[in-house]
Amino acid sequence: MSLTLNQIWPSFCRNIQSPLNSDYDRKINAINLATRYFLSRAIEILPEEHLPGDLLVPPTNLSNLASVNYVVLPTNFFKLMKVWRLQGTLYYPLDGRSLIPYDQLLVLTSNNFFDTTNTGDILYAAVKEPNLYFDKHFSAVGTANIKISYFKVPTEITGYDTLAFTSDTGLAVGDTITGGTSNASAIVLSITSDAGTGTLNYGLSNWNNVAFTATETITGSVTSATATAGATTTKPETFDFMDKYKNILVEISGLQWHVLKGTDEIDGRSVTVDNMIKNLGSINMNKTQINWGYLGNVR
Repeated sequence: MSLTLNQIWPSFCRNIQSPLNSDYDRKINAINLATRYFLSRAIEILPEEHLPGDLLVPPTNLSNLASVNYVVLPTNFFKLMKVWRLQGTLYYPLDGRSLIPYDQLLVLTSNNFFDTTNTGDILYAAVKEPNLYFDKHFSAVGTANIKISYFKVPTEITGYDTLAFTSDTGLAVGDTITGGTSNASAIVLSITSDAGTGTLNYGLSNWNNVAFTATETITGSVTSATATAGATTTKPETFDFMDKYKNILVEISGLQWHVLKGTDEIDGRSVTVDNMIKNLGSINMNKTQINWGYLGNVR
């Protein structure tokens, strides 16, 4: 089951001892930073076979032009894992020794790097974003000459939905709006209103997954203003990770929160995070997950 923002938010706020509705944008920023930190740190300290497969993209075809020695990497590319080249009707993987640094590829190929007639079977590949370069040039346009598997950039969580409304009598940013029929509740993050009609962005404040109902009356807790709810436009609130990573992402989000705040808990939380990531080895081998908290230096 995929992990949602609703599942993380209460635990995250308790972890950093912060009310649910305070510092909303900064908390969302910390959570988004946490997902990228999680992947980059896991790649640094875990064996390849223990990395979170949630972000590993299956073998994907990359297109190429003629007379060039590269393919363009996907826009969500984070780290290259495997490369296959097409030879005849079969795909052959490049082994680990064939995936080399770009500078090394330049030395290895020398003048052949610029020679568009230097075609043939690819033996070496190197990442220089936004491209993946090879020791050979392609003789013709292709759509499946190269396959790669790679880790993708984690999806960024927006953390709010948009609600259209009419008949607004003065709702304002900071209002906690409640639906008269649905009993849905949310805090207004931004609002655009023209003669009582417009849209507002809101984040869930009670995190109960209840949606506003079109045509119901919504009321603001601060202004006591009302409006008639319209259509809701939902934004990304689902992580690329399964539920088993919840505790790890909560703790890493706490670390990023304290980095942003410049507090003195960074060192202790960093140690905890590293130990939690190292525990991924047993998690991904279907062993029992340890429910970690802020434990300081775990041995």
